[in-house]
Amino acid sequence: EFHRVEVELRLARFRALVRHGDGIGGVGWSSRAFHTAIGHPVTERIFRLLHPDIGFAVVRRMSPHLAGKRPAAADRQRLAEQQEGYARQVLERQPGIELVVLGHTHVPRLTAIAPRRWLLNPGAWNEGYRYARIDAEGPALLTFSPEREPHQ
Repeated sequence: EFHRVEVELRLARFRALVRHGDGIGGVGWSSRAFHTAIGHPVTERIFRLLHPDIGFAVVRRMSPHLAGKRPAAADRQRLAEQQEGYARQVLERQPGIELVVLGHTHVPRLTAIAPRRWLLNPGAWNEGYRYARIDAEGPALLTFSPEREPHQ
């Protein structure tokens, strides 16, 4: 199921607000134009027809031209800090939310905002095979390694 902005889900035992994270901390005009184009219903229908490997290849090739260059590490870190501020606001304003899950920056981050309340950004699978696991104890950041057993 596709959610344009955000969705509330139950993940393990936690009520979570899940959002891509794009637009938190401000974006430039080229990024807004890019996301308007890729969010268009016709574009979405076309991409549903593509094999995921082809879709990723197309996005990888077009992204630097349509949305600007990839942000420098310092800019990505700044955006990650802005996401943390956003998560703190969500958790303060919505006491029922226990976990805010964001992406977009590709900066892996697990921050305990309060007891059993977190910000989670798993980072990016295509940048070091990073992912997150959420179980009854809470979220964890992990890195896949073919030499290790899964989920370690």
